Amino acid sequence: MGGCKSYRFIFLYYALVKNKTKIKLRHYQQMDDKENYRERFIRWQAIAIEQRGKAMNVLLSLSLATIAFLANQIMNNHFQFKTICAEYFMGGGSFFLLSCIVITLLLHICRLKDFDQTKNIIKARIQHKPQTIIIPMQTENRSTGKLTKCGFNISVWCFLLGEIFVVIGLILQIKGKF
Repeated sequence: MGGCKSYRFIFLYYALVKNKTKIKLRHYQQMDDKENYRERFIRWQAIAIEQRGKAMNVLLSLSLATIAFLANQIMNNHFQFKTICAEYFMGGGSFFLLSCIVITLLLHICRLKDFDQTKNIIKARIQHKPQTIIIPMQTENRSTGKLTKCGFNISVWCFLLGEIFVVIGLILQIKGKF
């Protein structure tokens, strides 16, 4: 970032001295501020995309780990549910965790589709295709992005409910009451 600014000022100096033209420095600084905000927006948008991907991977990993733990406990020869409530809570938690896994896998596919759509939009702009072609692509891309955000929220809620149900089921299993 710092190197770009020095090149801009070298260009400004060259334009003022060599060409003997007067450039309004104030206008140049406003342009620089707009570019700076644009660069910051792009950088933060990239960070947000990366963080959402990491969060989805964490949800997927923790859900799979909890399901594996429950499967291991149930496959144990000496395991028996002590209460019907523990069985229902663990079963309900397993259902929510399996839902979280399926939704998260679908979200990964949706994100790949979103990246592919974005690539096609950029390709169409580079090829100077008419807006009548680009606008439907952008509309579809926006709907895919909204679907991804909504699916991510549903996935988080399924994970939270699943973990809460499993923990309650384990507590009931340990206590052996109800």
